[in-house]
Amino acid sequence: MHDYRDFVEAQSQRNPSIQNLVAFLARDRMESSSCRIATLEFSAYEDKPDFFHVDVHRLGSWLEIGPSEGEKKIQGRILIVEDLTRSVVETLGACLQIDPLFFASHLHSPWPDITVQTPDMANLPSRLKMDTYVNIHYHRTIAFKDPGIAMRQLLRTSNVHRKVVILPKTKNVLIGLAQHSCSMLRTSLPDGSWLCLVLVDPPITNTYYSVKERKEEVLHFDLQSTLFLGGYEDFLDPPHEKTCPPGPTRSGLLDDLAYYWSRQRPQFFDSASPSLIHLAYYPLRIVAGEWVSYLTVMHHSIKQYEYTISGLSQLLNELDRLNSDLRSLQSWRRRSMSSQQKLRLVVRFIRQSDGSSGFPGLLDLVAQDFDSLARSVEDFGQRFERVLPIVTSMVQIADSRQSFAETANVSRLTYLALVFVPLTFTTGLFSMNNDRAPGSRGFWQFFAVAIPDESLLPTMESTQASKIYYGESGEGGRPGSERGVSLVHISGERAHFFNHNEGQAKELTLVPLLKATVP
Repeated sequence: MHDYRDFVEAQSQRNPSIQNLVAFLARDRMESSSCRIATLEFSAYEDKPDFFHVDVHRLGSWLEIGPSEGEKKIQGRILIVEDLTRSVVETLGACLQIDPLFFASHLHSPWPDITVQTPDMANLPSRLKMDTYVNIHYHRTIAFKDPGIAMRQLLRTSNVHRKVVILPKTKNVLIGLAQHSCSMLRTSLPDGSWLCLVLVDPPITNTYYSVKERKEEVLHFDLQSTLFLGGYEDFLDPPHEKTCPPGPTRSGLLDDLAYYWSRQRPQFFDSASPSLIHLAYYPLRIVAGEWVSYLTVMHHSIKQYEYTISGLSQLLNELDRLNSDLRSLQSWRRRSMSSQQKLRLVVRFIRQSDGSSGFPGLLDLVAQDFDSLARSVEDFGQRFERVLPIVTSMVQIADSRQSFAETANVSRLTYLALVFVPLTFTTGLFSMNNDRAPGSRGFWQFFAVAIPDESLLPTMESTQASKIYYGESGEGGRPGSERGVSLVHISGERAHFFNHNEGQAKELTLVPLLKATVP
């Protein structure tokens, strides 16, 4: 199957945005054996599809042989591939002649790289063949059981790299956002039946890579986690039969899609020749439920950035927390913009397919759901953005208070050093005479000279702190003299002072001095 790999490499010269697919097919990292393939077969006389698994190593022969003679007429299949591998990509691409852009859009690099263009950023909407395939990206929300995790970014140990972002602790709960993707492609087979290829990510496990500098896989970590708030809500009507399955497992899309297709066909579904939007109905409903959990995380996270005036007195002690909040708010701003783009892409896919579906009313409800989700994400994003200037101002205030506190501490150290100046002078004065050394009869003369010198320090300090200057203050004050005012620096005709009595800075306009004396 190297022919398809060669085709992808040749196509990458025309479309540089599929370089991530070239790197995926060329990497030599050992892949996990967790790839699963299952199929749902639809026939004309069966209301429920037949579900069974397909051997990964026999995928090529299964695609070429098709149903044997004497079997019931198969109208079409949904082929679900979980945790894509290199060999599966080459087999599917060669047998079904798939556009490499479909696989490249599904891989979706965990981090943006300035040296490689991504398919969603490189291609215009007209290039994306939404009548043939669609790539749906979303987040799954998980809650870690260990609240003391120090990492902020993890990488899942699946064949396709997916990033997990660990948010700051929210109400003593550590929440993670795991990247996920569901890609669907519809094609026709030589026997006249249709085939819908669905690429999904594997269930979330407890094993992760700790990532250093976003690229280096360092170490495996065993971190226990569960779905946040139990996962998405079941969107089907409550069953009336007691023998009905309890509900979707919510572990992964493969099992959940098998559950919903076996449970109930959509009202508008035509198994003879369904369109892509009909086949995407259940994946869209599941993804919409995952976005609802994402909005719940945003709702709880925004409350972490509410501050009160009573906490301003301890602002200096919370400088590290403010800096952390500032970084988190900037991340949320970028994350909300990216989420809106993903949701609008789904809305555009539904709107474009709505006219040819035959049931515009039902699909319009799904489009309204994603419209509502996009507006909610935009609203939360604006709220995060409005908090950002407030946190920035509080960081600046805390920095200013820290500077003033450091200035006051330096002044205290200066005063302490001045205390030893007369003592040093007196010690040097009497140290050359043994009659006045410690323990001798004339040692009392050391104190007789040192103590009066120490008493002169407050007078000298007060005299030096008295500054006579002429000028106008920035607030329209009159020329005069002030005590406890220290010159900080002079810039042009502006002089900056610090008032130790009031604990605040002051700016004055200098005027040429005719005469000034310092007592």
